Formats: sequence, structure tokens, C-alpha cells
Amino acid sequence: MRETIQNANGKQFHAVSLSGGKDSTAMLLLMIERGMPIDMVLSADTGMEFPEMYEHLAKLDEHLFRERGIHITTLRHLKGFEYLMFDEPKQKPRSLENRARLGIPPYGNGWPGIRVRWCTGQLKTHLITKEVNRLKGKLPQIPKALVRTSAESPISLAATQADANGAIIPVA
Repeated sequence: MRETIQNANGKQFHAVSLSGGKDSTAMLLLMIERGMPIDMVLSADTGMEFPEMYEHLAKLDEHLFRERGIHITTLRHLKGFEYLMFDEPKQKPRSLENRARLGIPPYGNGWPGIRVRWCTGQLKTHLITKEVNRLKGKLPQIPKALVRTSAESPISLAATQADANGAIIPVA
């Protein structure tokens, strides 16, 4: 995902979300190769990645620093994967009722999987969104967020243009 934030004065800040997978790696490398602006690269660490992923991210960080003079900013959940999986207390009454009915303890999220996607949301997406929103707060008069390329869609470095509010939007 790439977020371009533009304030009323036309100053833009370009934040790239990097999972380390093939799509986000290709997007970052293409952005570097094509000379596209990059002010920050954000990566969320679950704390449970394979050693090879950490090696891959370290190589990308070296390349990014060599080419652009910036490092990957790594975000981590304060309590981590194991707390969320085993210990996080459930709050919603409906969740507590369902767990009681099924004989499941009122804490922890269990194993992440196709139907239970808490890991991606809490350990990655929410952290990156929170950091991008924090960055938006640092730039005065930001009207809107702009270009997004997600893991669900093909890699796209689409051209962009400004909309009526001054926000950058993808051009099909």
C-alpha cells in the first residue's frame, strides 16, 4: 500500500506499507527503480515471522538506505502476538456469551486462520493505519488520504491526479 498525503500548501508525504511479501517488495523496488517519491516505509512486525523474512527485510532496508537514505520503520504491537492469541480479555457481551456457550475461555483470540483474521488486523493493518493517521496529524490541513494498493489487488503503480479537494486519486 502506498499513501500519499497532501496538505493545503501542496506539500506531499509518501508513506509505503511493506509486508515483505512478493507484492509489497515488488512495489517498493519498482518505486525505487522508477524514481517515485518515498518519504517513509512502514512495516509491521508480528514477532512471529520466519527468520528468512527478517533477513529479507534487512536486505530491503540496506537497499532502501543505499538508494534513498532512509530506513524501514518497524511497528510492533505493545503486547505482541502471544498476548493477543492467549491472554487478551474479551469485552463484547455477545462474544462472551458465545464463548460461554461453546465452553471457550473469555480471553485470547486463538489460532489465526482463514475465518479468524485477528492477526492481520491487530498486528499489521491497525498499527500501520494508526501510524499513517499520526503522520497526517503532523501535516497541517490534510483533506484526504489518497492512493492505495492492497495485497488483494494486483500491483499497480497507477498514475494519479488531484481531485477537487486537492487529494491525489488513482487514474484508471
